[in-house]
Amino acid sequence: MGQAEAKVQTAIINFLNWVKAFVFKTIASNKGGIPDVISCVPMTKSQVDKWFETHDTIGLFVAIEVKKPGGKPDPLQAAQLRKVREAGGEGFSADSIDRVKDQLYYLMES
Repeated sequence: MGQAEAKVQTAIINFLNWVKAFVFKTIASNKGGIPDVISCVPMTKSQVDKWFETHDTIGLFVAIEVKKPGGKPDPLQAAQLRKVREAGGEGFSADSIDRVKDQLYYLMES
């Protein structure tokens, strides 16, 4: 990445932090074409209502901290999951696929 792109990226991340979004810069991915910046931007109910005037669906940002069976997130991981929830996303740890399925089914039915 060149200096000009890095400057733009820094400005974007600073703005997203300012609006209290959960944001991070991707470094590497297991999938090609992943965007440089991933964010969960908080929205009010009125903003969501306005969104639905022109859209049929809305996505939910989900962050999953994967642990071995019986494992728990460390304090830093727990803090990051909390920041995702504070920004309006859903963040949780999972030590099994059943935990993920249960949580996602719960969210989709709420």
